[in-house]
Amino acid sequence: MKPYRPVDPAAREREFRSLKTSLACFRAAIPLELRSVIESTEHTAVAQLQTLLQCSVILLHHGSMAKPAASIPTVLQSYPYRPPAGPFPQGYNTPSFSTSAWNPNIGMREESQSFALCQSAVQGILSTIKETIDLAETGPYNPFVTPAYFICARILCIRWLETRDPQAKEDIDLILLMIDRISELWGGVAGKYKELIQWDLQRDPTTVSLIKYLEGGAYIGPECAPAYVGINPDSTC
Repeated sequence: MKPYRPVDPAAREREFRSLKTSLACFRAAIPLELRSVIESTEHTAVAQLQTLLQCSVILLHHGSMAKPAASIPTVLQSYPYRPPAGPFPQGYNTPSFSTSAWNPNIGMREESQSFALCQSAVQGILSTIKETIDLAETGPYNPFVTPAYFICARILCIRWLETRDPQAKEDIDLILLMIDRISELWGGVAGKYKELIQWDLQRDPTTVSLIKYLEGGAYIGPECAPAYVGINPDSTC
């Protein structure tokens, strides 16, 4: 699972705005009777729809969140994005530029706003789970939504590692219980996501930036290999 991150700042901005508009249009097109698990007669379908929509919000905003300036080397904070345009005078040595040296925050969004939207989406997923448990026998336990539960737990783990908020830990425990029930039907898939969540809980709080700012470029990075059977430690997915 990798967020889409165009290198070019202008392309990054256009892509973000386009995806945000598309998501808003899709949500606006959903009939009112399909927006509430409680008010709908199709509890399972509505629960899955709302869970995936909230997960889409997380994927959009988490992948566009800027790192604090203090964590970026000063030399990169003002590093030019593109090399000077040619042609150059004879004998002029063209400067060498590397995409790995560009400021990673160019075209990204403020952390406070982006992470707040992620946390709001997490609460939407948790509310859907709590409502559906009382109304549908199998709706919350569909393996199709397991990746969404994992991403929801990832945001909660970041909050737990940073603040030790007991409510965040309670919410993580709820997600783990949901995955336990899914494991009874689809053990192979659900079990791996549970191991990843437990791995996150054991992370050193000083390394939380790895998952908060997706420094490895993926939700499941090489450092997760011991918790996820089958991953090549030299790659990301």
